[in-house]
Amino acid sequence: MHPLEDISKAYSKVPVPVAVATWVDGDTEGAITLGWFEMVSADPPYIAFSVSPKRSSFTAIPKVKQFAISYLCSTEAHKLIGKKCAAGSSYDRNKIEMASAAVKEAGLGDAVWTRTASGIPVVAECNLTLECEMVDAKELGDHSLFYGKVLSGRTAEVIRPALMAVGPRILSPGALPDEE
Repeated sequence: MHPLEDISKAYSKVPVPVAVATWVDGDTEGAITLGWFEMVSADPPYIAFSVSPKRSSFTAIPKVKQFAISYLCSTEAHKLIGKKCAAGSSYDRNKIEMASAAVKEAGLGDAVWTRTASGIPVVAECNLTLECEMVDAKELGDHSLFYGKVLSGRTAEVIRPALMAVGPRILSPGALPDEE
C-alpha cells in the first residue's frame, strides 16, 4: 500500500456508483450526474450528495424543495443518460430532453424517464429511485453537501450491477477501470 499524498488523486482512481439527481423548479426541470452521494441515516432515511459550485446546476439546487435520486444500472442507456446529464450547462438546455433524445437516437429505447408522485422526473428502470425533501446544505471546502429526507422510493424487480465511474469517466457496462 502506498501513502496518500493527494487524497483527491487517489479517490479519482477508485470506481464509484453513478446516480442522477433531478428536480423541478416551476417550469424548469434540472438534472445532474452524481458520483459523490450517500445514505447518511437509515431511521429516518436521509441522503446526501455533494456538488461543486463550478457546476451550472449548483445555483439551482438550493432553490428546490424536493429532488429525486436515480441509482443508475450498468446498461448502455443508463451510461448515455449519465454522460448527458454530466455534460454542459443546465441553463441553456434541458439535460433530461437531451438524454432522452440521445438514448432514442442510439436505438436504446424510448421510455427513458418516469415521474414520481409529485412530478419529478426519474430515470426509468433504475435499481433504486428516491424522492426527497431538501433539508439543508453545507459548504465543505470546494463542494457543498446537500441533505435530503427520503419521502418515498422504489426498487427494481430485478437488481442489476450499478453503473460505475472512475474520476470523470463513466465506465462501459461490465468494464474494469483499466480496460477503457
